[in-house]
Amino acid sequence: MAKAQQLCQLLYCLCVSDLLMGVFAGAPCDTRESLDMKRLGALFILTLLVLLFPGSPDKTDLEDMSIGLIIGIDLDANDELEFYYSAPVFNKEARIKTEKFETTQSSLRASRIKIDTKTSSLVAGGKFQICLLGSRLLEHEDWFTLFDVFYRDSKFAASTKIVAVDGPVSEVMNTVTKDKPPLPQFLTKLIETADRRNITVKTTLQQLHRQMFEKGLTPAIAYIDKKNHIEVIGSALLSERGKLMKSLDPEENKLLRVLQRRNKKEIAFIVDIPGEDEKGVIDTGKLSILPDSIKTDIKCSFDGGKFRFDIKVSLVGALSERLFAFENRRRGEELDRKIGEQLQKQLEILLDKFKKSGIDPVGFGLYARAYQYEAWKQVQDDWGKAFAEAETEVSVTVKTRNMGSVK
Repeated sequence: MAKAQQLCQLLYCLCVSDLLMGVFAGAPCDTRESLDMKRLGALFILTLLVLLFPGSPDKTDLEDMSIGLIIGIDLDANDELEFYYSAPVFNKEARIKTEKFETTQSSLRASRIKIDTKTSSLVAGGKFQICLLGSRLLEHEDWFTLFDVFYRDSKFAASTKIVAVDGPVSEVMNTVTKDKPPLPQFLTKLIETADRRNITVKTTLQQLHRQMFEKGLTPAIAYIDKKNHIEVIGSALLSERGKLMKSLDPEENKLLRVLQRRNKKEIAFIVDIPGEDEKGVIDTGKLSILPDSIKTDIKCSFDGGKFRFDIKVSLVGALSERLFAFENRRRGEELDRKIGEQLQKQLEILLDKFKKSGIDPVGFGLYARAYQYEAWKQVQDDWGKAFAEAETEVSVTVKTRNMGSVK
């Protein structure tokens, strides 16, 4: 039936084209007025056939489908896999516009089969916008093998965002967003906005695959929490096999993005200036700088059986907040130096955090492979240990070109 309809549509287009060619070909007026009544009759019949033929017999109404937008994976108290599924309801008669399912199964495919037994709609997979991973699950290695169905089935969206949850996934899945958009839309926008502001990382299903199999770096994914409300708390740092090792708060995540050379424009740094704070309710020793440009240069060398990374960060920006009195015009260079020293200390603390945990979310291993390949080959299968023993030297230079509209 569908092929017959397509044939009729093709003939219809050919007839219309034939008529237009006759009209615009410059034929005499009397000839145009008597344009082949047979062709007009055929066109009329084909028009009726196109209108009367039904559409494809394989079509499914949207009201009869269940399109999953959020999927969650976690472990219960007995360390059994729990799978969560959320989909919008398009039926006009339904009072609740979101259906949620929870099942305990051994794999994603098994959970899909179980969900099929609980819904009267046709479950359409592959359209997930968010994949939530519980903290109990991330305490264990090799959970990534569960994602095999995602990568093996070409229908799954590679742009699905991977998000870690500090606590049970059920707390997020059962959240009712009365004064906000639907949960899938809210979570998607929350992660995208936080990524734009550099307070988390946005890792898609495709990017996670690369991070898990790339020996020169370790994975990092967005991290959210649900207490009174859902909020982004930074990024979750994973080992090369997916185990949760450390987490970064939003300020630390900004520094990570600088080292990755992936910082977006909407970024601001808050630093404490020693000697300028006064004891009291308000900490007056703080200032904020809004960079116009940030350049990060990383050099890799190998000596004495160790890798060495020299990191130079150059920042040019504007002073957006200062809570203490300071003579900007006379002592501007001194203030730039103090800001650079504090940012340098923050970066050094962050790098020590990475090395002590044996993780490399920056991707220093990529520099080692590119510039010291022979040495890299010897340690590529245990790069976390090699990076933990590496030496890192950081230097930061700051130039504030704009102090604002006040002194």
